[in-house]
Amino acid sequence: MIYVVRHGETEGNVERVLRGQAFDDKLTKVGIEQAKDVAKQLAGVKFDACYCSPMSRTRQTCELITDHKIVFDERLLSLHYSDSLIGMADRGDAVNKMWAQTDSDKEGESLTDFKARIFEFFDEITKKHARQNVLVVTHASVCKMVKAYFNGTPKDNDYSNIITKNCEIIKGVKKKNG
Repeated sequence: MIYVVRHGETEGNVERVLRGQAFDDKLTKVGIEQAKDVAKQLAGVKFDACYCSPMSRTRQTCELITDHKIVFDERLLSLHYSDSLIGMADRGDAVNKMWAQTDSDKEGESLTDFKARIFEFFDEITKKHARQNVLVVTHASVCKMVKAYFNGTPKDNDYSNIITKNCEIIKGVKKKNG
């Protein structure tokens, strides 16, 4: 079973501002408590492997959940937003613009490239860790793709309505077509 956890709350989340890879926020007090709560929820799970985005917020979350050796993997970084979106208030428009980035956007990472990066990572670990328990700690944008990986790509490739709360746990076993 793969357990994917979005990092705990950060100041950027409180301010509802898109941060992505540009800001290396740490967890707030609430975020720390959220991660401790996830640790309690997963206390009965023995992890065979643990993967994490290299950002501070994911590292902190992961270290509060488990003491297992952590493998940091840059493929678990959030979508690389275009410069025009970084720092934008996330009130709906920003999210829609972010997920509408096209392959021709020279500033940010295309959704095609982002999806390929995330799917490649999960293809690799589901094969490598078949029938094992794996913890993955990452970001909201990655969680959108994780949900698509395990549940199938959304109709019309519209990811804007796929929401993952701070420290939400996504459980996945097998990839669906997508």
